[in-house]
Amino acid sequence: MNIDKAGREYAKWDLGVDLPGSAFDVSFDGGTVWHSMTKVGTTLSVLVGGPEAPAVFDLVVLDIGVHKAKIRVVDNPEIVIRGGGSIAVV
Repeated sequence: MNIDKAGREYAKWDLGVDLPGSAFDVSFDGGTVWHSMTKVGTTLSVLVGGPEAPAVFDLVVLDIGVHKAKIRVVDNPEIVIRGGGSIAVV
């Protein structure tokens, strides 16, 4: 996925199955900071934007460059973390 530095859009991941869980999060910095995602059916999403995008509630601002997503699903006692591809901000 590519986003302009002044743009914002929803990044979406279709899991293909309706996973149980109490928390669905994504990290773009290797797992230091986690951002809550919205789950609708089998799809997880989060609003991401570049550093010049107009700020709105729940916007995850990414610096210019390539960011590898990690997706975390918490279903006590399990915590599942998987790769979620890359988002490039140009």
